[in-house]
Order: sequence, then structure tokens, then C-alpha cells
Amino acid sequence: MVVIAIIAILIGLLLPAVQKVREASMQTQCKNNLKQLGIAMHSCHDTVGHLPSGGWGWEWAGVPGRGVGRDQPGGWIYSALPYFEQQNLANLDDRPTEDEQKAGMLERLATPVKLYNCPSRRNGGPFKSNNFNYHGIFTTVAGNDIFPEKIARTDYAANAGSQNANERGGGPACLTCSQSWASANTYNGVVHERSEVSFPTITNGNSNTYLIGEKYLNPDLYLTGTDPGDNETMHSGFNNDVNRCSFDLPRQDKKGTSNAKVWGSMHVAGLNMMYCDGSVRTVSYTVDLSVHQAAGSRFATE
Repeated sequence: MVVIAIIAILIGLLLPAVQKVREASMQTQCKNNLKQLGIAMHSCHDTVGHLPSGGWGWEWAGVPGRGVGRDQPGGWIYSALPYFEQQNLANLDDRPTEDEQKAGMLERLATPVKLYNCPSRRNGGPFKSNNFNYHGIFTTVAGNDIFPEKIARTDYAANAGSQNANERGGGPACLTCSQSWASANTYNGVVHERSEVSFPTITNGNSNTYLIGEKYLNPDLYLTGTDPGDNETMHSGFNNDVNRCSFDLPRQDKKGTSNAKVWGSMHVAGLNMMYCDGSVRTVSYTVDLSVHQAAGSRFATE
């Protein structure tokens, strides 16, 4: 009995240490994910002269052949795929017939990419899609959509700015349909609706400005797709699933609480953020709000 008691005590002492080491390893992997995504974003910038656009809205999920700028309906995640050896995935729906295009897009939306998920939280699925509709290369007339059963999701978002807004709508109903776009000064981040932001225009300084980071999620809803900031495909255009803003403080994931605007993570020490200079840093949940908001804006404060 004494030996069993001693073993139980040792296990009790060892378990927290093992968990701490495991979490440190997962946070390092999360930082590496962001570093690789940052390299892809920089490679895109080097190639076309600006960062990938945020896309058109949540009903769009990437259209092959339309570049990575204001003409690309899909979001930054779709546009970044070719820049870390995922060109084949990006082009799955680049096929000759409508039926083949729809089948290719369904396959792309359901394909997880390990780089887009924090190991402390979950893998990329695919998860139930909750019957949302998406436009694609085949949507030349309104109403020609797909309704995927499964979609992959992401734990990372791009910086839409310090304003209290990180989405606006589903976007136009077809590739040639008219749409009223947001005014140029609506978002002050680096990736937002139809954005084409270049590093030289970031007057706040690349080392001071967020590029990509971890998004806050409700742990109860990690796998359900019912968190309002996690219910769309990771390839979607500008919306709160793939964009966040720094209007409010970041938060550690908390059961029972959802927030589709703020940054956050499962990590205890803080969340990982990739800055525009390519550095990845841990930001405290208690960061000064004015510092956090300044990092969300591409414009220098006077």
C-alpha cells in the first residue's frame, strides 16, 4: 500500500510537468505554422507587389485564374496556397466542365491543411459544414452554388484592422453581378475586403503591425462549426472566420463564450502573432489595449 501511494504521488507530481512540456512543444509548432504562413505571404508580396487580398465575402471560397488581388473572390488563405507548395489544391476546381469544377471545389473545401491549425486546439477536420452555400468558378449567374457536406477550418486569421469590424457581407451573387464595395478607409488593417496592401504603405512599420495570428474560439464549439467565428470554410472571402480585428483585447479560449472579432488562443502564456516583418511573437492577453490597437492598424499614430 505504501509503494502504491508513493507511485500515485509521483504520478501526480509528474503529470503537470509532462503537460507543461507538451504544451510548450505545441506552442512552438504553432509559432512555426505562423512563420511558414508568413513566408508564404511575403513570397506572394514579392511576386505580385502586395499581400493577398481578403476577398469579396463569406459566400465566396476561391476562384482559380483570378490572381490574388481585388479580382479574387476567395480569401487570403486560398490565395496563399500556391506559395507553400499547395498549387494543386488551389487548382482542384480549375477544370473544363461545370460538374468537374463543382466536384473539384467540394474536394478542395474538404481537404485540411495542417499548417492552418494550432495543435493545442484541433486538427483541420474536415468538419460538418452546416449546409452553407458557396460560389465558385462556375458561378457566372446568381444561384449557381454548391452546398458542401464537409469543410476544413483554420485557427489563424489575418489582420483586418483596429476598427470594430471584420466582415461585411457574403459578396456579389455571381462573378459579374454588381456589388457596392466598402470605402477605402473602412478598414485600416493589412488584409480586408478587396485589399491590395504593400509593405511600403504600412506607415506604422512592418515590425509594429500584425499580419496573421491566432483567432479566439469557444472550446465547446471547436468541432461543431457553430461558433459564429468558425462556421465557414477556411478558403472563404473576407469575414470573421479568417479575419480578426484588434478593437478589443485578445482572450484565452473560454468555454461557453464566443466572440467572432477578437484574437485569442488555447495557450496559457498568450497568443502567437505574426508581424509584417516576418517575426512571430507571443502577445499577452493583458497587453495594453492602445498597444494592441496600434498593432492592428497599418497607419502610424500621430
